[in-house]
Amino acid sequence: MFFKILLAIIVIVLLIIGILFGTGYMMFNKYITQEIKQLADLASGELPPIFTYDDLEGLPEPVETYFKYALRSGQEDVQFARLKQTGVFKSQEAADWNYMEAEQYFATEDPAFIWIARMKAAPLIWIGAMDKYSGGKGNLTIKFLSALTIRSASSKEINISEMIRFFAEAPWFPTALLPSRYVTWEEIDETRAQITFSAHDLSATGVFYFNDQGQIEKFITYDRYRESGGRYYKEQWTGYYKDYQEFNGMRIPTKLEAEWNLENWDFKYISVNLKDVQYNVPTRFEK
Repeated sequence: MFFKILLAIIVIVLLIIGILFGTGYMMFNKYITQEIKQLADLASGELPPIFTYDDLEGLPEPVETYFKYALRSGQEDVQFARLKQTGVFKSQEAADWNYMEAEQYFATEDPAFIWIARMKAAPLIWIGAMDKYSGGKGNLTIKFLSALTIRSASSKEINISEMIRFFAEAPWFPTALLPSRYVTWEEIDETRAQITFSAHDLSATGVFYFNDQGQIEKFITYDRYRESGGRYYKEQWTGYYKDYQEFNGMRIPTKLEAEWNLENWDFKYISVNLKDVQYNVPTRFEK
């Protein structure tokens, strides 16, 4: 009799836990859908401007060569981009790589994005992550099984770091790197150019490196913050761009890697492969 009662209690507890996690998962998914809709609403709804090579006048030579490689004259500006990704991630140098799948959405009229990833931690166990930037504010949320919040962080350091992430990933939608009220370019030499991002009273700089084909190979900034022990420190951050392919007339990298360049070692923490990208389709991918 005792064991039957104990078994019934265990079943009830497991059922309650399942309901709580299921409810948390559905609420998180609903929140993400609402955030993506708000992102889509940032697109003007008007016909996107058209890029021509006249837009390149006065740009540093490697930047002009890049846009001539990446874009075709008559290309529509990207106002909204949605991407599917796979890859690996680790939070610490000594940690194992975790497989991940992600979807990401960008709006460019007022720079904003949301990244939703699911990282496999163990069989049947995953960690859900949401990284977002909108209106000059950044936020990072991590949830166990995409339901139970493990961490939710926002700060002025995260704000500028997420803005930098937006522009560091803009080679996926190159028209966002054209000169604008958010972007200015300065010449360094025939293979490098400095870029300055300014939005919502935030400003940051970095350097893009270009190869002979005009492809962006690398981006370095000293303005991004790394969190360690509950505090934020500016560290050198480097992104690498590889395996260019053509999508909708634009040549973009399909593999991105990123690392922190610390005092005594380089900590590579993420490698992302682009599986699908669609432009100016301001809705969420169907589940």
